[in-house]
Amino acid sequence: MPSETHQCAAQVSVDEILHWLASLVDVETSHAAWVPLALFNLDNELAIVRLWELIVDDFGERGLGTLDLDEQVPSTLGELASTFYDALS
Repeated sequence: MPSETHQCAAQVSVDEILHWLASLVDVETSHAAWVPLALFNLDNELAIVRLWELIVDDFGERGLGTLDLDEQVPSTLGELASTFYDALS
C-alpha cells in the first residue's frame, strides 16, 4: 500500500492555515487576515480549489474533508483560512 494511505492528519489551527496562506502569497502574517483574495487573482472557485488541494497535501490527507463552496466564496485570506479549517475538521 502507498504510504500516504496511512498518514494521520495532525489537527491544525486557523492561524497555522492563515500563516501558510500568507507565506504562499508573500504577505505579512500580522495583517494577512484582511488581505483580499482578489489582490492575487485568487477570488474564484478554481483558484480556491487548487489552494485546497495544496493545503490538504500539507496539512491533511487526501481523503480528509471536503471543500464546500456552495455558500459564499471567501473574499479574504482570513475567510479562506476559516473555510479550509472547517473543511479539514
